[in-house]
Amino acid sequence: MRNSKSTLSHTGPLRLIQIGLGGWGRDWMKIVRAETQVEAAAFVDASPDALKLACERGAPDDRCFTSLTEALRATEADAALVTTNAHGHAPVALAAIEAGLPVLVEKPFTPTIAEARAVVNAAHARGVPLMVSQNYRHHPASHLAAQLVREGRLGEVGYVEVDFRRDHARAVPAPAAHHRLPHPLLLDMAIHHFDLMRFVLGREPLSIDCHAFNPPGVPLWTPRAPRPPSPSKAGWS
Repeated sequence: MRNSKSTLSHTGPLRLIQIGLGGWGRDWMKIVRAETQVEAAAFVDASPDALKLACERGAPDDRCFTSLTEALRATEADAALVTTNAHGHAPVALAAIEAGLPVLVEKPFTPTIAEARAVVNAAHARGVPLMVSQNYRHHPASHLAAQLVREGRLGEVGYVEVDFRRDHARAVPAPAAHHRLPHPLLLDMAIHHFDLMRFVLGREPLSIDCHAFNPPGVPLWTPRAPRPPSPSKAGWS
């Protein structure tokens, strides 16, 4: 599927608009650049600082825009890559879908079930592909674990425990996007492990029960506390 400005005769690389040029978005720039079948048609972020950093990392100045609307007017695109913070995923994806673009969204898909349903329903109604990036399942170790389970070499699986440790509590030099999420390990990172269990076990969950807490003294937001200062947000309109 292509945006209405595209021509069906286009046979070159997939022309991609990337929305969201924070730290992880700039990592995605390297991934897109390394893919010969994809061309970065435009880069979008409402933050001038983020656009400046993107330009320093190779984004052409004439392909940088402060809104998706502006980028769509100025370029022809075949798909959109949404790498904003989690709160921007739903509105940006909805805007791209409305423009007729297939969309790849970084995880976590959306902060709420209601937003997720709205985006899925919009993609279905518009008839465009919608995908969520889950890269852990493509690691060699994940494939080996899935193979061991399928072949039953270790017997039937009755219990799975995931032990994951990462020091993301420190807000240095300033709070990052995940510091604005309630229980960021559960909402931002645990989706990796949830998807890994689906992939390795080859099963879908019957029910989910989650418990989380933020240890005292760490700069992570909880619903009872004021939100930390907002990091730069990618723009959309």
